[in-house]
Amino acid sequence: MPTPPPPPPATTDLPRYVAYLTKIGSPTDDLYEAENLRVGDWRFYMRGSSMPKQNAVGLDSAGRVVGAGAGDQWHAFLSTPGLDPAAALAAYAWLTSSGVVIPHVKIKDPVAAKLVAPTTLERAPDGTLTLTGWTISPPDMQTPYRVQIIAPPAGTARIEHASWKKVAAAAKAPSP
Repeated sequence: MPTPPPPPPATTDLPRYVAYLTKIGSPTDDLYEAENLRVGDWRFYMRGSSMPKQNAVGLDSAGRVVGAGAGDQWHAFLSTPGLDPAAALAAYAWLTSSGVVIPHVKIKDPVAAKLVAPTTLERAPDGTLTLTGWTISPPDMQTPYRVQIIAPPAGTARIEHASWKKVAAAAKAPSP
């Protein structure tokens, strides 16, 4: 007799998002979970079903929050067991309503195309996690931006954006 398939995952975990919205004084109507972004204990939510996203955040059951801004608990998210760099960047892109640049996809500018590299997630000796990847945003879907989320184990995370032109210029600059 074949083994029955496992039960489907819970369709939603909206109560934690409702609690978050209540805490920040935001309406709790028209809620949406991006179930495809689930990783570990993290869930990603927004209000509304179209752009621009409202109150888009990632939450874990401990109440930690990641959003489009720096200072959120990015270290906790980036250190989630089983999180791969591509999924981490996909979550950030979703939060910011941008798209992930896939290295093998054709970028028209040859210099930009050479700069775009696979997404990485690196851990420094002090425990700082750095996610580096490339995103695009409307209206110019041919201009990739390098995104780096630098998340120390304690303290405030930084999110840095640089256009491919800025990255190229920095690469050409002489070292001091």
